[in-house]
Amino acid sequence: MAWRSNNKSRQSGSGLADLATRLTKCLADANPSTKLVFSPLSIYVAVALLAPGARGGTLDEVLRLLGARSREELEVSISRMADDALQDRSRSGGTSVASACGVWNDKRRPLKPAYREAVIGTYRAQAETLDIRENAVAAAQHINAWVAEVTRNLIKDVVSAETIDSADVVLTNTIYFKGRSRVRTDGE
Repeated sequence: MAWRSNNKSRQSGSGLADLATRLTKCLADANPSTKLVFSPLSIYVAVALLAPGARGGTLDEVLRLLGARSREELEVSISRMADDALQDRSRSGGTSVASACGVWNDKRRPLKPAYREAVIGTYRAQAETLDIRENAVAAAQHINAWVAEVTRNLIKDVVSAETIDSADVVLTNTIYFKGRSRVRTDGE
């Protein structure tokens, strides 16, 4: 799939909306006869987690993709999303939201302290060292148990040992969302 960043999003600050539009078009064009459900917010947050550790051209591409002019602008955007879009409002009759975002590194590949601090402090994500390469089964179980706990058992399986056994770093982001639709669909 090939798609390009729209520079207009960098001017308007609508990085998430622009990314959602581009992803929807790209995925729909690639799968025209398939119903499509995905979370642009989840993808946005996952890619944003790369920014604190990125430099040079990689950082420029991450920022361009997410529609941010700087790492600082992206951090403000992520903070606003965490304060607004990712808040669970089910107790007041609103949407139910549960989010679990984490960076898991193999013990042979430690995270740089500044990156770890940004992941935990700015991005409000989990950062943890595991023995991924030598014990992928236990690492996958640990990640899945953490996700299940954070999402109140709404999401239980995110990774398997087979998907992470050769990884130095695993980035996970899950979002559970339950709300009322404004548009009725078949079956409602």
